Amino acid sequence: DDDLNASSNANTNNNNTNVNADPAATSVSSRSVMLAPNVDISTSMKMEKYHDISTKEIMHNPKAEVLFGPVQGPLRKFSKSREEEFKPKQTTLSGYVELEDVDGFAFSEQYHTFQSFGYAVDPSIRDHHNHNHQHKEKYVGDSELLRSNQAMTIFNQSNKMRKDKKKSNVRKRLRNNDPSDIDGYLGPWAPTLRSKEEEEKYQQELDQQKEEWKLMQSLKKKRKVTHKQSADDANKEEDEEEDEESLKQKREEARKQSMALEATEFHGADDELYDYQGRTYMYCSPEHRKRASSKNYIPKKRVWQYIGHKQGVNAIKFMPRTGHLLLSASNDTTCKIWSVYDDDDQKRKCLRTYRGHSAGVRNICFNRDGSKFLTTSYDGWIKLFDTETGKVHWRGTSGTLAFNAKFYPENENEFLCGQKNKIAVQWDIRQNRIVQRYDEHLSAVNDILFIDNNRRFVTTSDDKKIFFWDYGTPVVIKHISEPHLHSVPFLTLHPKKKWFLGQSMDNKIVTYSASNKIGRLNAKKQFSGHLCAGYACQVDVSFDGNLIMSGDAMGNVYFWDWGTAKFYHKIQCHKKVTMGCIWHPVQNSLIATCSWDATICLWH
Repeated sequence: DDDLNASSNANTNNNNTNVNADPAATSVSSRSVMLAPNVDISTSMKMEKYHDISTKEIMHNPKAEVLFGPVQGPLRKFSKSREEEFKPKQTTLSGYVELEDVDGFAFSEQYHTFQSFGYAVDPSIRDHHNHNHQHKEKYVGDSELLRSNQAMTIFNQSNKMRKDKKKSNVRKRLRNNDPSDIDGYLGPWAPTLRSKEEEEKYQQELDQQKEEWKLMQSLKKKRKVTHKQSADDANKEEDEEEDEESLKQKREEARKQSMALEATEFHGADDELYDYQGRTYMYCSPEHRKRASSKNYIPKKRVWQYIGHKQGVNAIKFMPRTGHLLLSASNDTTCKIWSVYDDDDQKRKCLRTYRGHSAGVRNICFNRDGSKFLTTSYDGWIKLFDTETGKVHWRGTSGTLAFNAKFYPENENEFLCGQKNKIAVQWDIRQNRIVQRYDEHLSAVNDILFIDNNRRFVTTSDDKKIFFWDYGTPVVIKHISEPHLHSVPFLTLHPKKKWFLGQSMDNKIVTYSASNKIGRLNAKKQFSGHLCAGYACQVDVSFDGNLIMSGDAMGNVYFWDWGTAKFYHKIQCHKKVTMGCIWHPVQNSLIATCSWDATICLWH
């Protein structure tokens, strides 16, 4: 205890001596190092809490200056500039769309005000709580009219101002309603009264339009002359009339080039081509020829997916009557035939590939028994293939692009084909020439359908018209053309053969009568809900006639009820547009779909 008291007294004495000592002496004797800098710990500075722009939820309440301030902070390693670093992500095909919570009344007020007066509140200014801004900063549009109207909106203007505005818009006309004055009678065609200044402005506008029109006409003439001169210089020999022999030689060369592309390949071993009785894949066992029941249901699951085409598939067709084979046409210039049933004798796979075109195959069509099929391609050639052997029995072209070819059901040696040059032509395979032309459309002929016991047929075109013809007679017996109609690129016949359906480009399926009063629109049988604008998506009806099916631009397949036109269900079948969807002719509730994602699917 005595030692502790002594040490404490010593410490107090030392402290007292330090306080009373000379400051100069203390600075010399003491040496100290400041390891930490001086920090201002006062709370007078602004302590603002910044947030990350990628966050969607903020747990505090920032001010508007902080929330909408410029982006600050260092850039990342691989970022090129500050604008690209903090640029918002693309939310639509055209760019970035930001959702804004705007009152409906305020939006409609500003919208109609801008449409009527030419000014409105600037929507890009977010700091609307500060009312010290001028009109030029807060409004966009006609500033002079804004001042004259005192920032009046469409909803707060008085009745007097509305009447004055109507009166100012009404122009006075010259009056001479005396019909006895033959030379000076004006009537309802009287011109409006204009002042001298207005008349001068009007004449200046007319003169300017005349000069622009003359300049455009002179440019068009120069282009035509230069084009003709270049064509004459390059093709002097071609401008002369060609002999029939030279034309025949060119046609023969084109035919030889097309024949050089023709080939076929059987995918399997040689012993798989024939069974123990010498039958090929064209034979269908009797158990697959009979229908189990007469009612179809909407498919629920995917049974199989065929993969073999390298590009998008444009069309698919089941083998007529039996449906044990599936034929497909693709943009990879080939057609393939696939087995449908998964039996012990035959598995689901590609059986044969048909080649013969230099461009994508647009459409295919079987004959009545399925032994042959027609192909129309973007290279302009139409070819007749043998389904069993892959041999090309016939080939022909009219020099223009053929869209769709259909066998005449009463005579398989003739078929109709719609072309790009506004004509539907009738080919005779035996004579190897066009025997009839149906020329009434104003644009490309898209599809052809036989109706009324195959005595008549229907053609549709890009000119938004539907024509009805008697087979063999190039005279339109009825045409459908209304201002509200859209192009119908695909047609199909109902199993009862009283109606035919068309895929309209206004995202609807329309129905017309196919017998008795042909061409009569059935307004109660319109099927909508899908998106098909711009695509010739296939439409099909189940063999019992109760379910309607259509492809979709988003890769879906839609189902409707025929009796009530009610939408039932949709299935997401493909990643890209579903171009083809068909019901199986025998098997219940079995459909096939194809898409531009190069796949074909079976659904049951």
